[in-house]
Amino acid sequence: MKNNTYNLWSKTSANETIEAIQKFSGFKLKRMEDIQALLKICSTSEKQNLFEELIFTAKYAAGLKRVLTEAPMNPEVKGIESLQSDYTENLKKLINQLKELIRNTDESFSSRFAETYLELTKLSVQNLNELISDFDWTKMYFNAVKRGEIEW
Repeated sequence: MKNNTYNLWSKTSANETIEAIQKFSGFKLKRMEDIQALLKICSTSEKQNLFEELIFTAKYAAGLKRVLTEAPMNPEVKGIESLQSDYTENLKKLINQLKELIRNTDESFSSRFAETYLELTKLSVQNLNELISDFDWTKMYFNAVKRGEIEW
């Protein structure tokens, strides 16, 4: 185990970090290039805390989505309306966090990113769900690093 002194931002490049997350996930990342781009943005723009808040929100939203998906098959799950409301609120929060991260970035990147993930189309929602899944893996990786469970 490595020392659990946690500072991924100064110890590794975005390229090294995304490769480590991809390996950690069992090569399940679907939006790896965009996660990598966001890591680069954060490492050079003092938005590391916002990124970490974003991946926390994404992990929470991913958990809520899993519960909502399984709820119809599980009679013990109560308060589905409350869970749906919480999920919706966290998606809004996540979208606002994404908008803040890409604010003041290159126009072509921010336009492509907004079109890919933030528009109200079926494809954008699907893309956003894939990005959230990747953020979920990213948060699990960051947590494992913080706990000293993996080397970085």
